[in-house]
Amino acid sequence: MKINSKLAALILSGITLTGCGYNENIPVSIESEPIKEYKEESEISVEKIDTDSIEYNTSIINVVKADINTPIMSSIFTDGKLLGTFASGREFTLISDEDPDWYTIKYYDTFGFVKKEDTHIEYERVVNKPVIAKGYLPNGGTIYETKDLNSEQQILEELEFVEIYASYDDSYLVSTLNYNVGFIKKEDITLLEGNLALVDITDQNVVFYQENDKVFESPCVSGTINTGRATNLGLQYIMSKWGAGEIAPGARVECVAYFNSDYEGFHTADYWRSEHEYGGDTYIYNGSHGCINMPNEKGLELCGMLEVGDKTLIKM
Repeated sequence: MKINSKLAALILSGITLTGCGYNENIPVSIESEPIKEYKEESEISVEKIDTDSIEYNTSIINVVKADINTPIMSSIFTDGKLLGTFASGREFTLISDEDPDWYTIKYYDTFGFVKKEDTHIEYERVVNKPVIAKGYLPNGGTIYETKDLNSEQQILEELEFVEIYASYDDSYLVSTLNYNVGFIKKEDITLLEGNLALVDITDQNVVFYQENDKVFESPCVSGTINTGRATNLGLQYIMSKWGAGEIAPGARVECVAYFNSDYEGFHTADYWRSEHEYGGDTYIYNGSHGCINMPNEKGLELCGMLEVGDKTLIKM
């Protein structure tokens, strides 16, 4: 099996991946929890651009990209608390750059502040069309500038996830999660119909799609890379859901949804994790045994939406 180059950069070859613990005494049902309405915030700092060479409508969005690992703070004042770590190379949408020393960014469901000296603004292209489908590249592929598959832009890695905006004879118009917009051969993409829970290990982020609408997002902590317990990559399926209980001695969760036979799954983890651990680089040295740890409120919300049989894609 081909090893993903991002994963290979973080783990030693030949390490066995293992899953979370499992307790058969966990109750079989989840108490009903009201699912919170998801509201998409309006785009910030959007401006039209000329696309003479590209046959689709796009906009420019401003994002802040980290140059080094830098803290994300809840305030620029001394009483601010640590929200998470802005890992080098990651991106978040820019909200404001008015402060001389800090950028304000959209950090999941809230705002955060990062130092300008550790980051910079980039301008990314987004498509002004509804998502008509979603898919992934099992073996990687090439993204092109034009729909007739000329003007190669970049080689994409295996398991790359894409949102699809238009279908042509031999290609799809797509965008990757990091705003890489262009055209990909249809033969390279496997369509993902129905509901999908998407985990990006590099960004430590969970997204849930109901059909083609993104309705949920949360930071997470995945399996520990440097101890051989990295979460298994690939397309998997929700096998079972359980309510509150212990998945290992002393490890109480409010809910768990398993997605493979190694007993890796989505579950809450606030009983042993601090808020700032989610979404950062904790997974490299102090992550889980393979499960996707989530804040209690977010984990309960996701468990309430997931159904047995829903697809789960774990990618780097």
